[in-house]
Amino acid sequence: MKTISYLLVLFITMLTTQTTKSQDSKLENSMLWKIDHKNHKKSSFLMGTIHVICKEDFKIKDKISKALAATDQLVMEVNITDPNEFKSLQQGALGKQKLSEQLTEIQLAKLSTFLKDKMGMTLAQVDNYTLSTIYSLSILQNLPCTEKKMYEFELSALAKQQGKPIKGLETVNEQLGYFEKAYPTDFLLQQLDLFDEYEKMFPLLVTAYNKENLEELFAQITNEKYMDPNNKKWLLEYRNKNWAKKIPLMLEEGSNFFAVGSAHLVGENGVIQLLRKKGYIVTPVLN
Repeated sequence: MKTISYLLVLFITMLTTQTTKSQDSKLENSMLWKIDHKNHKKSSFLMGTIHVICKEDFKIKDKISKALAATDQLVMEVNITDPNEFKSLQQGALGKQKLSEQLTEIQLAKLSTFLKDKMGMTLAQVDNYTLSTIYSLSILQNLPCTEKKMYEFELSALAKQQGKPIKGLETVNEQLGYFEKAYPTDFLLQQLDLFDEYEKMFPLLVTAYNKENLEELFAQITNEKYMDPNNKKWLLEYRNKNWAKKIPLMLEEGSNFFAVGSAHLVGENGVIQLLRKKGYIVTPVLN
């Protein structure tokens, strides 16, 4: 059921346009960052992911595998290897009531037209899903490939090979709660109208990601039509601050390899700056 995991975590890799960035806080081009502290003997690492990507574009660089091997455990946004959490992921794709019972006639007509024209589907096929699930399905369909890779699955497999425990910064149910607050019905229907725009944007994101160019990556996804202040509040700022409280506690127990959506790294309310404010030395791993 990997598709369900894709659906629920795919497009939280977005940067808030309201974040104030100074020259001092501009991040170097790297998707891997080392975390050090005077009271810790071993370094930890923080990786930015793009979540889902086409197989031909996917690569775990040597610096990533070496960093993971040097740490004591893998920590992701949610622990998708936990059977209970994975069950919650599957359940989260389904709505508490059918879409045909909760949407207005106008909304249903709009959704039906979208499904027919863009996805070759009918409302009956997705009536039990949440609108967020359909939104994520539409994004997955925009990827120009049939075989996809997810960094979280591949990192989990590496961690298991190395005998490392795997943990999450939040539970699936917590994440689903944030999604529900971030994506009200009207906003999701507006995003479905941008189907063709997402199709054009994703290859640009992949190119920037594989170049490890954070600034270029964020430039592609800061357009206000993709995220509004409510999205940014619940998907980025609120969660980053929560993680910045949990990460130091994990660092006290040992070295960790953290893997989260790339957008969570950036800005004054990004994880890197929040950790620096707590006295951690966070530096890019360039090679």
